[in-house]
Amino acid sequence: MEQVLHDLIVALRGSGVRISPAESMDAMRAATLLGCDDRRVFHDALSVVLAKSLHEKEIFKTCFDRFFSLHGFSDPDTQAPAPPLLTSDDLDSPLTRMLLSGDST
Repeated sequence: MEQVLHDLIVALRGSGVRISPAESMDAMRAATLLGCDDRRVFHDALSVVLAKSLHEKEIFKTCFDRFFSLHGFSDPDTQAPAPPLLTSDDLDSPLTRMLLSGDST
């Protein structure tokens, strides 16, 4: 959980939310104390600690929803479907594929 919270904080900072080291530590403490069993409580606790303005609260909500999807709060005995495997062609841009193929036209 610590790494996931760290990644969330990095994403929030990258989105313009100012988060001090002390606020990061407060978020870790809140997560440890409250756990993540109740999604709403977990969200609200992190929101209070990490987002100060209305604009930051909106950014936080978007990031939180991406990092902690409902699948992460479902029954651990049920398996989420595996994502489809991607080939390198799926990941490469048309320009990259053209360059790799040697096509100079």
